[in-house]
Amino acid sequence: MNESHEERILHINYDFDTDELKRIYEELSSDPVNITSWPWNDPTRNGGREACGWHYPQMEQMYRGKRPWPYEYIKELAYTFNFNNTGFMFFMNIPHFDYPIHFDSTKGKKTDAGYEKTNGSLGEQRSRNHGTKLGLSDNELDQYVKLRAKGTECAVLVKLEEDNAPLCFTHENQKDWDPQTYRKDPKDHKYDYEACLVNAHWTHYIEGTDKRRLIFRLSIYGESLQDAKSRLTSKGLL
Repeated sequence: MNESHEERILHINYDFDTDELKRIYEELSSDPVNITSWPWNDPTRNGGREACGWHYPQMEQMYRGKRPWPYEYIKELAYTFNFNNTGFMFFMNIPHFDYPIHFDSTKGKKTDAGYEKTNGSLGEQRSRNHGTKLGLSDNELDQYVKLRAKGTECAVLVKLEEDNAPLCFTHENQKDWDPQTYRKDPKDHKYDYEACLVNAHWTHYIEGTDKRRLIFRLSIYGESLQDAKSRLTSKGLL
């Protein structure tokens, strides 16, 4: 996989404790206050996809000793991978939930992917509101909004349950297209995985099955795809 598909996805050689991650997810998600539902523009309505975890400013506060580590295993992973500006998140899709074509930016999603405006203006205000709730200073807040608008160029995905739902990338990267013109093609790339580094700025999607999809995700805002590949390679993880 690594040689022929490295523009989109690379397998990670690391023995994640998926049982412990799943236990953390079940405990964290048992409190509704920790859950954000899809579509993100209407958090009062659960559209089939839920997220919980720690956004990258919260993780940075943990590194600096300004916030306690919630779980020892989260701390272990944080120092093992040690990416810059990285959120540690869990995502759960209910059975038969299809996540539309998108790339990871507030400007890279269709209206039906949880954003009323494809120019990202609503996402920017939501990021600013969220950063304020996290107690970020003016400079920190501006940086947070900027990074959130750019989105995660890459991410680490860890599958916590077998779901028979491959990660699908469009045959050609549609990142620079109008999101309303995104389209699937029989030649799209589809990958099964257990743990991987993905190019989150290559348009991708999920087609749901009769099983829920539960993943742990390192959302990397502070490094490019090449930086992340170099870091993992230096640790012997690719």
